[in-house]
Amino acid sequence: MANGAEEPKSEVLFSTNIASLYKLPFRQWYTSRPDKVDIASLGTDSIWKGSIRLLSEHPQFPTTTTSETPCYAQRRIKLEFINGINHDLESFWGEVWYIPPPPVPQRPSSVKSESSLILKRRSEANGVKLSPAKLVSRDGSSTIIPVEGTIDHFRVLVQLPDSGFHPRNKDEVVASGPEQVALVLKLNAFQARLFVERLREFDADYKSGEQAYLLDQLGSIHRAKMDARLDMSGLKSSVHKLALGKHDEKMQDNRSSRDDNKKGDEDEEEEDEFGDYVSQDK
Repeated sequence: MANGAEEPKSEVLFSTNIASLYKLPFRQWYTSRPDKVDIASLGTDSIWKGSIRLLSEHPQFPTTTTSETPCYAQRRIKLEFINGINHDLESFWGEVWYIPPPPVPQRPSSVKSESSLILKRRSEANGVKLSPAKLVSRDGSSTIIPVEGTIDHFRVLVQLPDSGFHPRNKDEVVASGPEQVALVLKLNAFQARLFVERLREFDADYKSGEQAYLLDQLGSIHRAKMDARLDMSGLKSSVHKLALGKHDEKMQDNRSSRDDNKKGDEDEEEEDEFGDYVSQDK
């Protein structure tokens, strides 16, 4: 069972009852090239045969997050190795947990990958909190890797059944976690193509979820900035109107004062004329 209080929702992506596992003979180059397996040295004797099932797991409630982890980053794949099915009772031999491996730093090979890189840089520059690159494997590689030069062999890192999903940050030192054994999974050619297709679809959905999250966060930041600008513009407008009001009030006071002064002058003139008239009569 995966870590966390919330039971994840599972969806079956792929299954087959024709699968086998082989020991992986040690080769010095496996550390740097885990995909370069010496197929000829595998032999014909497998260490296990049975059924496999590829599951996609994600949170029950996609609008929530766990430990501030975006919802897309909570998705993972579980590959189950099943000994047999007997009256709805399954016996598990082992399991593999998978998430898309962190991209290797290099020059973008396409317009799509370049735009994705630009989006991440813009997000970081605007303060968007990116989910740290995660790993499931103890050796830093992907837990499911197609073997170079074949279409039906895969190097897999197998754990004991029910040992759980234990991701770690890419730069985090491995301190604990379940033991993993590198083995070679063999499928028939048709099933292998379906298996790879389902993994690629999961990777694409995972990356699309990451981009949607970044765009949503950038949109929120942009809207917050626009609201702040509108608030500031409204404040400036209010201050300007207040200043105009005070100015108009002052102008009105000045006009009233002038009118009063003018009326006072006219009254004095009338009094002078009347006084002159009276004095002449005498």
